[in-house]
Amino acid sequence: MDIEERPLLSASVRERDVDLVLVQLVQTSQPFREWFREQLAPNTDQSRFIGVSHSVVTPNGESDIELGFKTDRGDSQLILIENKITASFQDQQIERYYERGEQYVSNGDCEAFTVGLIAPTQYVNDAEREAFDSVVTYEKLVSYLDSIDHDGVPYFQTIFESAIEKRHEQQLNSYPLHANLNGRIMDRALSKIRHLVSDKTSATPNYEIDTRSPWLQSQAEGHPDAIRYQFKIQLEQDQRTITPGDVEVRLDIESDADLSGEVEAKAVRFEQEGFEYTGNSTFGVVHDYWEGVDASDLDDESFLDEVAERYAELVTLGHKVLTEPA
Repeated sequence: MDIEERPLLSASVRERDVDLVLVQLVQTSQPFREWFREQLAPNTDQSRFIGVSHSVVTPNGESDIELGFKTDRGDSQLILIENKITASFQDQQIERYYERGEQYVSNGDCEAFTVGLIAPTQYVNDAEREAFDSVVTYEKLVSYLDSIDHDGVPYFQTIFESAIEKRHEQQLNSYPLHANLNGRIMDRALSKIRHLVSDKTSATPNYEIDTRSPWLQSQAEGHPDAIRYQFKIQLEQDQRTITPGDVEVRLDIESDADLSGEVEAKAVRFEQEGFEYTGNSTFGVVHDYWEGVDASDLDDESFLDEVAERYAELVTLGHKVLTEPA
């Protein structure tokens, strides 16, 4: 095969490949560096870049990447970053990041620190978003790179996109049950709500089913873009057994949006229809759920119909409540 016909990557992308791409971008692109800092530490003062390090090993453990900045007041801040594609977290791995940051402060290495996660969207669930100070997805990185002038952008995007695909393939291989059920439930629900969630130019709504928390984002005029409707099958599956768990339908708000007050003001409307307003600001702001669901329930077509019906009811009610005048 001629060299021009060969693929850019001949081997599977590893976390180290992504680490080094991020380190290079931080080191060589000021626009990326400033944007990246804002994603990971959005509440800090304007700051000056000090340095970036890869694979920082301490007696407490290892940081994949560490960034250093100094604020206009002269305070040093470190950002400790964990990068994941497919690997599970080690025991106490997240906690050790925070312990490491506290030790840096105690030693006088910095005045403050934050801990962030970089991963494909399919890797990130509620637990990760709650455990880390910030999360930046590979998909968000790919999108942002379109906006900067850097000769390496096509290669960097290829690395991120290959890692996203690697995670996607693992998700399908690890959770075939979920991918199959998600599609069946979403198809049932869309038969009732497609007219609400599609825009005027396309019959295809914006949704994702190949995850453990499939979601739908409305394209309807007047509906807040930051609202996502999800259902979640929380049963665990391995090669031989399925452990009973819960199934949930819920309304989420993207973390950088300020809509929780608007939903809270209209909480009674959801409660009148049997949904629970939880008071959460992002995940499961409004929800309903089934407890103790087992494999036999998931084989029952009437149960799938029930979940799809309730999901469609939440989407329908959400559109009615959130698009009406204040």
